[in-house]
Amino acid sequence: MASSIHIRLRHKLTEAEAQKRVGVFIKRSAQKHNKYLKGIKWSYEDGKGIFGGTVKGYDVAGSISVTASAVTVRGSIPFSISLLFGEKIKMLIKEQLEKILSDQ
Repeated sequence: MASSIHIRLRHKLTEAEAQKRVGVFIKRSAQKHNKYLKGIKWSYEDGKGIFGGTVKGYDVAGSISVTASAVTVRGSIPFSISLLFGEKIKMLIKEQLEKILSDQ
């Protein structure tokens, strides 16, 4: 059984720039945290990205849609992980998205 994550953040970037930043973030995160993240796959087409892989041996998957005004992340994490770390995971994802989507 999986638990879901849903995060939506507004931004002031162009859609193309937001897409680029999200893609770079996913690739860098997979490299930076390769001890915990394995087999992370990322594809992007027509405004929607799909990702998946394992985190500490648990399957994770989701989608990221990017529009001219917002980025929406939807995903699933194992229920046992969400009980212990679900809110922290959501908070970390939101904080990182806010950082990469800032218009600075």
